[in-house]
Amino acid sequence: MFSKNLTISTAAAIVSLLCWVNICMSASPAPPEAPSRADILAAVQKVTDDPNDRKELDGIIFSFQRRRAELAGPELFADFVSYLKHKDPQVQFLGAMGLGELKKPESVKPLSDFIKNKDFRAIDRELRSPRTGTQAVARFWDVQAGVVAINTLAGIGDRSVTPMLESLQGIRCLQAEWGGSTVETALLKLGSLRSLTRVSPADDALKRERAARAIYGMRDPNVVPGLMDAARDKGVATEVRVAALHAIGRIGSPGAAAFLAGFVDDPNAPKGIRRMAAIAAGNTRKKAVERPLERHAKDPNSDIRAAAFCGLVLARPRTNLGRWFALLTDANEDADFRSEVADMGCSLFRGRLREHRKELYDCLGASYADGRPVDKIRVDIWTVVNELFAKEPNVVLTTRSSRVTAVMREKIKRRIIRATRLQITGQQLEAAVDKAVNELVSLYAPNADK
Repeated sequence: MFSKNLTISTAAAIVSLLCWVNICMSASPAPPEAPSRADILAAVQKVTDDPNDRKELDGIIFSFQRRRAELAGPELFADFVSYLKHKDPQVQFLGAMGLGELKKPESVKPLSDFIKNKDFRAIDRELRSPRTGTQAVARFWDVQAGVVAINTLAGIGDRSVTPMLESLQGIRCLQAEWGGSTVETALLKLGSLRSLTRVSPADDALKRERAARAIYGMRDPNVVPGLMDAARDKGVATEVRVAALHAIGRIGSPGAAAFLAGFVDDPNAPKGIRRMAAIAAGNTRKKAVERPLERHAKDPNSDIRAAAFCGLVLARPRTNLGRWFALLTDANEDADFRSEVADMGCSLFRGRLREHRKELYDCLGASYADGRPVDKIRVDIWTVVNELFAKEPNVVLTTRSSRVTAVMREKIKRRIIRATRLQITGQQLEAAVDKAVNELVSLYAPNADK
């Protein structure tokens, strides 16, 4: 969640504040009475007079989060606007939240002015440099106020703010876990798909990543033509083109299957693009995609063979999921191909695998033709079994090295942490994980049966 450049005091302060926010948003009962306007004014005045006197303001925000309808009366509009101009970021947050509940068109200008006057790039730099806990908390409220203001503008739907929001793309602090892909989501709500699809390979990595993430979640059939244009455009960042293909497959509008099948067979398209096109084609569940996918799945020389095979399973899961299990246990098939198919399938078919417990356990015995374990497949399947059934099955591998068992070790570590409720030292934890791995993993002995 936090940058490695944050000092311990800064990170600790933000963690404490996040805990406070989680408490406020928990299912705790709301206060018996919502604060009056006089209570709100008094709480803000106390912070104005003494920045350390925040008890009442904390309570107001808590009540506001639990009783928004009662607090967001129209008579408070002017107060909320004035709070955006207050010097204290937590008061600004209160103002942004209030305007967010009112959703008045008149809020566009004060919210826009607030965002324009807030230097989020400087805030981002400050959050990623050594700061005191107090400074970190202030910057946290700066970010939270900005996130709420951006979401409110998107909810109001005034497209005139689009250029301003575009200028915020790629600012890290506005894309933190507690805010999500705030800017990109807002741009999509405002109908500005082009703001995301025109991201180029030369743009900042974070900007590319966040644009792609927003596009992955799109489900509106009306944007499919724009997504198709983005997927075709070689000047658009690969991450965005891949996300566009994924969204097209999920939406499945008329013409999507043929469009995606065309990418599968396009020798001039990059491998990553064609791989996603194969998966997306499968997601359309259209019969038209089966022939090209089958052709690549059977071709040992196809560079998208694994993706095509998985696309077939997605297109016809009832028919082809059995082929997936059979492939993983087929010692005569190419091991690299099998491993890639296992890796992809464990993510793509996760929801369907719960019904196939026996087949999953059979795949824990995936081997080469000479009987050696295919470690990669066995570990991948072990992880699926662990996640689906909360089991830690015994498995035979060629090594217990953390290079091979890293994912297993992480799952076991989390289980031990939960069981001990953090009442364990780092050294004790590692020793417990080592012990568990040694008990679960048997080493392959080729001459054991002789």
